[in-house]
Amino acid sequence: MKLQVFSKKDIIELVGKVSTADSLIKSYQKSNYIKSIKKNLYACLDLVTGASIPNKYKIASKITDSSHVSHQSAFECYGIINQVSNVVFVASKTVFRDFEFEGLMYKFIRTKAEDGVETYERCHDIRVTDMENTIVDMIKDFDKILGFEELIHSLDMVVKVDSAKIAKYLSIYGSQIVYQKAGYLLEYYKEDLKVSDELVNLCMSKIGKSTRYLLGQKPPCATEYSAKWRLVVSKNVRYFTDSGLRVLV
Repeated sequence: MKLQVFSKKDIIELVGKVSTADSLIKSYQKSNYIKSIKKNLYACLDLVTGASIPNKYKIASKITDSSHVSHQSAFECYGIINQVSNVVFVASKTVFRDFEFEGLMYKFIRTKAEDGVETYERCHDIRVTDMENTIVDMIKDFDKILGFEELIHSLDMVVKVDSAKIAKYLSIYGSQIVYQKAGYLLEYYKEDLKVSDELVNLCMSKIGKSTRYLLGQKPPCATEYSAKWRLVVSKNVRYFTDSGLRVLV
């Protein structure tokens, strides 16, 4: 079987009948050729070691017809984050329940995006948010998923962004707070990431009149106010790099 991970639907399309597909799946499981990942989703096994062949990114790409690797897991896939997490973030238009397989938790995240998903060039069957979509997702959700310091470290590793793509993905959410956070951070990284003036100005035009906290809530330490972006920022917004302590305020 060419597929490393497949659904029951794939087998039905191959053999033409539900009963035949059920029989084939049962036979393959009994012979230890495949293993159930979750209901109606299966992984092929290495015949020598008995280990599952597909990696977590391939599994994430097959959970639903629209599922793909996103957020922190997308940064991992691109090699931006070296610290491997035991949670795989999976964006999908179709809802699925979070599930565990071989020590990894596959966590559902609803997506609105019609595009911004690409097939990873190193492996043709991995679907993952492109770099710009990943950045927007992480700016939007860093307080829930990755944490601010890890987001900053990840942005440090990115070489260049397509400002037009970021503008398009920001418009999908249309959220004032996302525009505020994105504008604040992208202006800071304007030179490093080759962010266009047009993108910074777009974010500025969308921030509204509300004042919000960069980190999602009032920090327990001293703060500063960015009047330009209407953001309250902790004075302890800082992180370490190879060259020493760096501060972002």
